Amino acid sequence: MTSEAMTPTITPATALLSGVMRHPAPGFAPFWFRNERIGAVSPGWIDRLDPQLFHVEHRPGSPLPHVALRGVDRRRDASIVPIESINQALQRWAERLRDAGVLPGYRDESILIYGAGEAQPLFRIERALLRPLGLLLRTVQLNVFVLEERRLSIWVARRSISKAVDPGRLDCLVGGGIRGGDTPLSTLLRECHEEAGISRQLARRANPVGVIDSIAPAGDVAGTVIHRERAMLYDLKVAPDFRPQLVDGEVEEAALLEAEVVNQQIAAGYWTAEGAWAAGDLIRRLGSGSEAPLGGR
Repeated sequence: MTSEAMTPTITPATALLSGVMRHPAPGFAPFWFRNERIGAVSPGWIDRLDPQLFHVEHRPGSPLPHVALRGVDRRRDASIVPIESINQALQRWAERLRDAGVLPGYRDESILIYGAGEAQPLFRIERALLRPLGLLLRTVQLNVFVLEERRLSIWVARRSISKAVDPGRLDCLVGGGIRGGDTPLSTLLRECHEEAGISRQLARRANPVGVIDSIAPAGDVAGTVIHRERAMLYDLKVAPDFRPQLVDGEVEEAALLEAEVVNQQIAAGYWTAEGAWAAGDLIRRLGSGSEAPLGGR
């Protein structure tokens, strides 16, 4: 994947209405739901796909197969299968992979997958399978900050070393995946309580300020996979005497750092990519001093 593919798009909106993968991912098999390309399957995962769940079609002249879910398209299937049956079959497949030791990031957390319209979800799948299939993860990221006499300081979290993704890296104080039928706001309120002990009353003061769309290669037991994320970005200004309470163990420690220090950490590659983009966007908007490259790993 190119460096351009790893550059985030930050837009001043609270929602974007497409889970479709508009451009092919080089070296990855396109994953289709009916006539929508919703993901990209890692080459190392092609042989792991359950043939009862997936069509894997090798087309003349194409170096990679086209992958599609079975039972959702009359052009490929004799009959349509109820989506809830497909959801259950996908869950059983995830559990088999977990039991075989080839899905180490298994969370027992279902994520809804949407298409272009987002009128209703297409299907539901275990979160650990998003990267192997190149499916979009929706998250929230919250910048918690103090602004005194035009000096910006940011609350920075260090992720637990037990986290399956980016263990030990620096990150926004609050962030998390939007699961099941949750909304960005309900996710924000839950994660504020679980990760930082922030009350609902205080969390509701957070302002939606943008959306970060990112795509980047990531490591996996089967090789390289794709991480796709759409982060709903929020800002929360707190008082200088605010202190987070680390409730759920997903954060090792938290510290209030001046924006210049955060810039230095980002430049040194200590932050998660999405957290770096979120914090960097805050610094650009509220002022910091020197700029630093974003997204260093």
